[in-house]
Amino acid sequence: MVTVSCTGAESPGLDHALINRLSLDRRVSRTHIGFMGCHGALNALAVADAFVRSDPGSVVLVVCCELCSLHYQTGPVARDQIIANAIFADGASCAVVGSRGVGPALRGFSSRVFEGTAELMRWSIGDNGFMMRLSARVPVMLRRVIASWIDEWLATCGLERAQIARWCLHPGGRDILECIEQGLDLDSAATSSSREVYRRRGNMSSGTVLWVIQDAIDRGERGPMVAISFGPGLCGEALLLD
Repeated sequence: MVTVSCTGAESPGLDHALINRLSLDRRVSRTHIGFMGCHGALNALAVADAFVRSDPGSVVLVVCCELCSLHYQTGPVARDQIIANAIFADGASCAVVGSRGVGPALRGFSSRVFEGTAELMRWSIGDNGFMMRLSARVPVMLRRVIASWIDEWLATCGLERAQIARWCLHPGGRDILECIEQGLDLDSAATSSSREVYRRRGNMSSGTVLWVIQDAIDRGERGPMVAISFGPGLCGEALLLD
C-alpha cells in the first residue's frame, strides 16, 4: 500500500487506519509519500509500478487523501493565500496497480525540477498552520518550459505530441491550465476531463489527477494518454498510459 498526503502529519497515520478499516493482511508493506504537493499521486504510481515490476505477483493499493480545508487562512492574508483559499478543496482518490490489471497500462514516467523556480511555489509551516507561496509567475513559467520537457520525454517513448489521444492535466488553477494548454498547443477539447474535474471538485491536491484520469476513461478514450502534475519546487511529474 502506498499512501499520499501533504495536508497533515500524524503517526500512526493514514496507512495504519486503512489497514484496520479495510481489514487488510497485517503483513502488508507500507510506503507513505508526504508533503510532495499536487504531483504526489504520480510519484505514488511510479513507486507502485516499481513494486509490481520487481514482484509481478504483487498488487498495490495507492491512496491519496488531502484535507486542504485544514489550512484555510482567515484574517489579513497575502494574495497567495487568498488564491489557495479559493481553489483548494478536500478530496481523496485511489488506484489499484498490478501486473494483470484491466485498466490502462503504466508505460513510463518522467520527472523534471525546473531550474531557478524554488521560490515560486512552496509550503511552509507557520504559527497559524500551513502557509502557501504561489507566485503569479508560475503559469507563465510553465508555458515556457512545458513543451521542451514533454517533447524530449515522449521522443524517448517513441511518440510525438500529436499521437497523444488525451491529456490529463492536473488543474492547479484556471491560469495554470490555460498556460499549459498554450505551451503544448492543445485545444480545450483535449483537456476537457481536467476542466470538468476542476469545475466540479476544485483542486484536491495530489488526488486530483486520478479523478481526471478516471473521467477520461469513463469517456471511453482510447490510445495513449499523458497525465501531468506540478508541485512545490517548481517540479513536474508526467505519466504515459496506454
